[in-house]
Amino acid sequence: MSSKHLCNFLSTLNLGIRTKKPFIRLILRTSYLKKLLVLLSEKGLILGYRKIFALSKKKNDFESKNIESFIVYFKPNLLNELKIISSPGKKKWVGVSYLNSFHQSHRGLFYLVSSEKLGFATSLDCVETNTGGLLLCTIRLNG
Repeated sequence: MSSKHLCNFLSTLNLGIRTKKPFIRLILRTSYLKKLLVLLSEKGLILGYRKIFALSKKKNDFESKNIESFIVYFKPNLLNELKIISSPGKKKWVGVSYLNSFHQSHRGLFYLVSSEKLGFATSLDCVETNTGGLLLCTIRLNG
C-alpha cells in the first residue's frame, strides 16, 4: 500500500469537503483506493461515485499501471471535516482499547482505519471485530 497515493486521496477528499463542492474528480492510481471509496459509499459518508474512464499504461512488458478516474458526489451538509492523521513520514498505529475509549468520549467523530484483517474500516467496525490498525484520518459529521 503506497502511503503517498493514500495521502493524496484523503487530501483531495478534504479539499472537496472544505470548499463545500457537490462533487470532486478523483484519479485513482491503485486498486486498493477503490476499496476505500466503496467503504465511504457503503457507510453513507458520500452520496456515491461514478467511473469516468480507465486507462492502462504499460511501463514495460512485465508491469502495467491502471489509472481510473471517478467523480465522487457528496451528501449536502453531512461531512464537516476530514483530518489526516497518518502520512507517508508519520504513521500512527492503535489498538482496540484506544478506539473503544475514543468512541465513548466523542460523538459525531470517528476514525477511518486500515487494518490487515479488515482492509479499510471505520473505527466502529474495528471495535466490533476486536482489531486495531493504522489510523488514516478522522471524519467529523455535522450536527
